[in-house]
Amino acid sequence: MKVYIRCIIREIEEARHYSGQISIGESTFNFDLKLAGSITQLSRRKPITDLDGERLVYQLTLGRGDPAINLSDDEFYFFLSLLFSFAMGCYIELLSTRAKNLFPNRIFDMMPGSFGRPFIIGLLETGDIMFMGDEQFSDEVYRMLNGPKFDCCIPV
Repeated sequence: MKVYIRCIIREIEEARHYSGQISIGESTFNFDLKLAGSITQLSRRKPITDLDGERLVYQLTLGRGDPAINLSDDEFYFFLSLLFSFAMGCYIELLSTRAKNLFPNRIFDMMPGSFGRPFIIGLLETGDIMFMGDEQFSDEVYRMLNGPKFDCCIPV
């Protein structure tokens, strides 16, 4: 079973701070993701072995308004992995767009999209980037998303 996901993401600080909205099934959440270093710095770091350390490096806030949703460890890792991949896609797409603007009508126009997942990418008039597509998760994740905390109403 696949579920439709739409993420609208904005880069607040280059490669370090992202915010936006993510829709999963019938639920939409606001998010804010602040990184303790740039995306390129974090890709070279040693793994942190404790969750408190991870929550300091990847400061994730998720909610439908105030107050934010208090995420369990599993929920934190699920949403972090999903949103970090969109932040990485945003970073890459913005770099690609800047390169295309520096070198118009060059090889960049012949290159396929750089985001590795099968999502459609759109640059909105606001400067935000939108990713849309279907994703498949484990039964455990579907149960979590359909629970009262997230209420995504995904048919299983």
